[in-house]
Amino acid sequence: MEVGIIYLNYDNESLLGETKLSLKTFKKWKLPTCLITNHNIDNSDFGFDIVKKINLPFSNNKNMGFIYEHAPFEINWYIDSDVYLYGDPTYAIEKCAKHDLCLTHSPLYHLNYRSNILNSLKDEVSSNDLIEYQAGWVMFKKTKENLRLFKRCQQLALKYDDVSYNQQIFSLAVEQSGVNPFILSPNWNFRGFHQFLHGELKCWHNHWSPPSKEIARNTMQPPKVVEPNIVFSYRFKVLFNKYRDKLKRRFLLK
Repeated sequence: MEVGIIYLNYDNESLLGETKLSLKTFKKWKLPTCLITNHNIDNSDFGFDIVKKINLPFSNNKNMGFIYEHAPFEINWYIDSDVYLYGDPTYAIEKCAKHDLCLTHSPLYHLNYRSNILNSLKDEVSSNDLIEYQAGWVMFKKTKENLRLFKRCQQLALKYDDVSYNQQIFSLAVEQSGVNPFILSPNWNFRGFHQFLHGELKCWHNHWSPPSKEIARNTMQPPKVVEPNIVFSYRFKVLFNKYRDKLKRRFLLK
């Protein structure tokens, strides 16, 4: 069963440098990769196995709900550009093969605290106990149930044009479509805030990099707080902004 990684970069070239760094951590595990984009990229700079240049309806991450039709693998692992894989992904892949859909929850996992849930999306809320899932980390097989999930996500995204972010829309679609996901522990979507790291760090999900000492000894460990390396990450931000400027100059000269 082929397992592959999907990135979505749409109308935001500044994140391509970040995507390149993320890509390196997944290539280590020999997972094929696909980029869905509306940019003209020089793939020799990246090394994606598949690049799909397509038109999508939004200029923000609400386009995530429209990736199902373009997902090329048997098991598709959709991730944000700032997700980095530091541990063996086998367990998550095995669970997705068995359950068809694997999700993680947001560090702030109570959906009802969000302002757009209390306002624009309030008529879609069926309970005060709904979970906010991480829309930037979704592993799925192509099944009729998951097609129903993504179709519902598309419907909500189009219906609520004033809602800019997809995470609350996706979380409502999970609830309304009736899918039954396998939920992975927080170390698969560790964001470095409002969480304890317990055990091996699998995926770091943050624009700021993790402390190098944690990566160097990434083994089972007691619960603790792990915060981003802000100083190192400032230099990283400068680096990928330079990369973005290089791309802009290249496209302008063509």
